[in-house]
Amino acid sequence: MLARAYATLVSGCEFVSQHPIRNDVSCPWARRVQNRLVANHIRELDRFLCVLLEEAAVLLAEADHDASRFARLKRTSDKLDRVENMTGSPSQSTARLVAIRRISIRLRRPEESSSPAYAHDISLVCGASLPMSLALPSIAGFYRSLADRLALEILTNEGMPRFPRVSPPAKRRPQPQIEARSGSSPEI
Repeated sequence: MLARAYATLVSGCEFVSQHPIRNDVSCPWARRVQNRLVANHIRELDRFLCVLLEEAAVLLAEADHDASRFARLKRTSDKLDRVENMTGSPSQSTARLVAIRRISIRLRRPEESSSPAYAHDISLVCGASLPMSLALPSIAGFYRSLADRLALEILTNEGMPRFPRVSPPAKRRPQPQIEARSGSSPEI
């Protein structure tokens, strides 16, 4: 299940990165629809991360871990804190997740999407004040790097099997056919 959660999050990040939004939308109604779309993208990435964190917690947990209590935590940042404590490698990602949550909420409220606090949150998440057309791929990249880091830490701690490929395989040249020797059966 952890491998599927990882693959889902990575696929979601790739989708968001490959479908850029336009910055030149002048119609207020269209801008509002676009903001809701961006907020939905962010919310889905957050949900995918949440599932990954829940699966990671099950694998990393001690015997007294209460999975249902962990799943009831409302904020992804709280779940990330718990998982990072389990792996023993806390990061500064929690503050960025909280800021991303606020960005998503503000995008749903048109009067707040131009506030100074919104611009501050974008700066906190992306490292600079960017238009949403550039901030969204940066947010997707943050989720991707977080997923990669968590997967690496879990692999290191648990010795788990490899994660599946999430990008399409490269085209390979056909391999020459190996002929079976007389008296032996070909290996399958």
